[in-house]
Amino acid sequence: MKRFTAAVLSSASIITVSYAKDVLINTSFYGSYMDYSSSAVKDDGYIGGVYGYAGIGLEHSVEVEIDYTKINYPQAVEALKQWDFTVMYTNYSVRNTKIRIGGHYINSDDSATDGGIILTGGYEFYTIRSYSYGLDIALSYYDNYNIEKTYIRSLYRGMGRSPLSYTTTTTGLWVYQISPKLSYSFPETAAGDVYLETRGYYIRTSDDVGFGKNFFSVECSLNLDTGIFEFNLYGWIGEQEFAVKKYGFAVYNLSEKYKNGFGASIKYKMSEKSSVTVGIKRETFRELDNPRDVKISSLYFLAEVNF
Repeated sequence: MKRFTAAVLSSASIITVSYAKDVLINTSFYGSYMDYSSSAVKDDGYIGGVYGYAGIGLEHSVEVEIDYTKINYPQAVEALKQWDFTVMYTNYSVRNTKIRIGGHYINSDDSATDGGIILTGGYEFYTIRSYSYGLDIALSYYDNYNIEKTYIRSLYRGMGRSPLSYTTTTTGLWVYQISPKLSYSFPETAAGDVYLETRGYYIRTSDDVGFGKNFFSVECSLNLDTGIFEFNLYGWIGEQEFAVKKYGFAVYNLSEKYKNGFGASIKYKMSEKSSVTVGIKRETFRELDNPRDVKISSLYFLAEVNF
């Protein structure tokens, strides 16, 4: 097993086509290779997908994404294969306001989360090149998730008391998430345009599946745009399980507790219509029945072209 994950977003070209005066269509294609370090059950895998954006006038946009994931396991265990489908609608009718609503569906070989449905919504108030704040929510339901619960009751027999334990199994797991964010822009500084963002996550599961029921984390990012180059740094710390990120386009549906992550990237703008980005990131998480932390290091590449 490799100790370094090379996550390459290969074929990440963005094509922009205007079919009408007030309709803009963007599409992107991407791929990623993953290699897990110190994992007790995973070896490597990859992700591929396609993303589409349609902007209708200045008040509406629709985004769709289809992802395919394959994770290989050691010792001839059958690989996990998964399809993810995401759709999101954003409304800009109210001045300086974005209202988002979306859905995410999972078709997976992981029997516990196969058929999972995630509903998302969000509100954001923004000012141009100044500040913004918002709140995103997500409701996830995995109807095939089986949870065993053990109860201990005391029975009174004569003058004494004796414990009685029994185990029941319930089906269905709910996950609730609230994610507020605050950002601020510092345009035209000596170094360039600076953008800072802080986001919090609170996640609660309806049942304890191995790591507890309540999870808190905070994420910070710094972006510097110098015109030709764009630099990004981010990091987060805390605890996350079944997290929903990127407004619902990224869903962590496996039974793992993530503990921290950080990354950096550099974007080079070759022209107004094309750019390339290289970056690194690293995350740490804990698997069920594995006492050691698992670390994933990623190196990715992104190419963008607008027509």
